[in-house]
Parts: sequence; structure tokens; C-alpha cells
Amino acid sequence: ELNNERLRFYTNITHELRTPLTLILGPLEDIQKSDTLSTKDAQKISVIHQSAIRLLNLINQILEFRKTETQNKKLCVSRDNLVPLIREIGLKYKELNRKPAVDIRLVVEKEHMPIYFDKEIIQTILDNLISNALKYTEKGSISIGIRQVERAEVNYTEIRVSDTGYGIKPEALPHIFDRYYQEGGKHQALGTGIGLSLVKNLVALHEGEIRVESAPNQGSTFYVSLLTDNSYPQALHADSQEKEATSSI
Repeated sequence: ELNNERLRFYTNITHELRTPLTLILGPLEDIQKSDTLSTKDAQKISVIHQSAIRLLNLINQILEFRKTETQNKKLCVSRDNLVPLIREIGLKYKELNRKPAVDIRLVVEKEHMPIYFDKEIIQTILDNLISNALKYTEKGSISIGIRQVERAEVNYTEIRVSDTGYGIKPEALPHIFDRYYQEGGKHQALGTGIGLSLVKNLVALHEGEIRVESAPNQGSTFYVSLLTDNSYPQALHADSQEKEATSSI
């Protein structure tokens, strides 16, 4: 009950913060496009913009988590090639990365991997996993990959986020997907402790599996496996909704 009260409090506060923050981001992005800024001022504006983006991501994370906890989040899939979305997200983080000692890499097994997926959910899952990797990696690399594998005669499309960061202690591994869990220690970053719990909820909603391999000072690898041949008969289908909307006009 205490956790539910905490979550309701977070949700109410974030709703109040989201609109003014969105209004701040618009003018900031316009200023960034200006040719009249000095190099020093452009760097300052960039830092402010990145901080505002991080705050907005945190707000969205809390709101998404609330939806999954109250079962108000619905799966809405369409069949498409997943590779361009993975590339788009990877390139976004290459642009946003402000750690010169960290190289962000894309590893794509093949260019055409059509499956049914919910674009918004995949984006949220990867945003959380890659943001976490950046928080806990000071040098080396972060690898974002996608491949298709077969296990026990079942076909999976597997998304992987791997880093060379601080890693996770063995005793913490069973708890990292728990709500509000934070490992602690000298490398603990600021946060709410709901990011990986949200990821687990979203992967489950997408009828997938998530697992992690990690060791202290050796980095971490998160694997998200989706059934390649799953057509999600119980989910909403974006194509069907578009057809219904068109026919009702």
C-alpha cells in the first residue's frame, strides 16, 4: 500500500511537470538552430537541452510505469521491419552521447526482420536500457544489436543492449527488475528505481522475455526476446484501426 501511495504521488507530480517542461523544450530547440550563438553559448544551451530531455524522459517513465501497474497500457501492434527502428534509436543515442570515451555501436545481423511489434513500447524499452547503459559506462562501448535466433525449435527476434560499464553484483542480479530497487554502492546513479521494472512490465505486455548477464567491472548485457511468428491475436492492430477509421469517414 505504501508503494502504491508513493506511485500515485509520483504520478500526480509528473503530470503537473510535463506540460511546462514541454513548453520549455520548444523554444530551446529553436534557439539551438540559431546561427548567431557563440560556441560557448551553444554549449550551454546544449547542456540545458540535454538536462530537460532527461527530465522529460524521467517524467514519461513514471507515467508509463503507472499505466503498466494499473493495466491501462494496451499493446497495439503492426507488422513491419524492426531493423529501421533499432537503427533510428541507436543513431539518436550516438547523437545524444556526451561521453567521448564511450563509443555507441550498432550491430545488425541482417537488414530485413519483419515481425509484429508495438513501436512505442519497443522505443520505451530501448530508451530505458540504453539510458541505463550510458549512466553506468564511463569508457569503452555500448552495443545495440538485433538478430534472429532459434531456441528449442522456436524462432525469436532478439534485441540486445550491451555495455562495458561497472556491471552488477551477483547478489543484486535477482532484484534488478524489482520496483524501486537500487543496487547502491559508489557507482549508484540518481533515479527512481523504476526503469528496469518498467522494462520488465513492457516486455511481458509484449509477450516477450528479458534476461541479463553481468559481472562487476565487466559490463552488462540485456536481452529482449520476442516471438518472431507471434501475430498477437489478442492485441490491438494498428492496421485494422486505420481501416476502421477510414471506413467511418
